Amino acid sequence: EEFRQEQEQQQQQQGQQQQQRQQQQEPSSDGYIRFLGLNISKDDLLTITLALAISYGIRWFIAEPRFIPSLSMFPTFDVGDRLIAEKLTYRFSRPPVPGDIVIFHPVDGVGSKDLFGDNVFIKRVVAVEGDTVEVCLAAL
Repeated sequence: EEFRQEQEQQQQQQGQQQQQRQQQQEPSSDGYIRFLGLNISKDDLLTITLALAISYGIRWFIAEPRFIPSLSMFPTFDVGDRLIAEKLTYRFSRPPVPGDIVIFHPVDGVGSKDLFGDNVFIKRVVAVEGDTVEVCLAAL
């Protein structure tokens, strides 16, 4: 008799554990989804997804944060300064002119490779196509 009761208790516990696992895996009927141990509403999930998509879209196509890693742009920028590089002007409006600060990817073999392959140069335009540049006594 005791053996049968123990078996019934074990079966009940197993059934409860299986039911809990199913509840964790399946979306509940009240509009919530269990994700990483959290109950997230479908509206919240949609908001998070849209926010991430918009932020990455802005970063890839419109503007991107950058920082100055060296003294090559001193005194205009100092090491560690942060700036936002907008990407639309030179694509749609006008070409660079002397005095503009541009951000570009160097050709292969120039500069160091960083962990994410995001090596860029931040430089001031001193001349454009057709201009003559002369350096005398370390001055442009």
